[in-house]
Amino acid sequence: SLQSSGYSYKKIPNWGMADHWSLSGSIYVSYVLYGINGFEMGNLVQAKVLVPGLLTSVMLWGNYPMTQVYQHEEDAKHGDTTISMMLGIRGTFIFVQVLFAVAAVCFVLYFNHFYTIEMGYYFLLALGPVVLFFMVWFYKVWKDASQANFTYTMWLNFISSLCLNGFFIYFWLATSHIGQYF
Repeated sequence: SLQSSGYSYKKIPNWGMADHWSLSGSIYVSYVLYGINGFEMGNLVQAKVLVPGLLTSVMLWGNYPMTQVYQHEEDAKHGDTTISMMLGIRGTFIFVQVLFAVAAVCFVLYFNHFYTIEMGYYFLLALGPVVLFFMVWFYKVWKDASQANFTYTMWLNFISSLCLNGFFIYFWLATSHIGQYF
């Protein structure tokens, strides 16, 4: 994709950083809602759509530095300056914790306002395995920075994707007309 290619484009310094700090999540949420629900464009600028899009962007802002945390030396060799390099390994973990905590609390408030508090609790329940894995990994990294590696990064991405996709599939089934058939 253009977005992935932009990260490696050397003529624009820190393109990848600016690109991934954009509101990509918000745009993707809008595309999905437009495609699945046949929303008119005017419906995409309502709080019920904009808030989860913004919160998705916040979660991506936290996810992106985690994908860099193990490759500081390699990035430095190529002359890249990444968010994770600027924060340091421990700083990256702390930064991600803060962003995910803010996003999680705001998602619970969102679900409570537009749906039910129970949906917010299900969201937190779905995040449980992600938080547990993240905290165990952070503990290991705190004691030994070499634990910030590709394998743990990919496991975090896998667990996070599995749990969040599972939740949002459940959410979609529970709140759409499709759910009545299950």
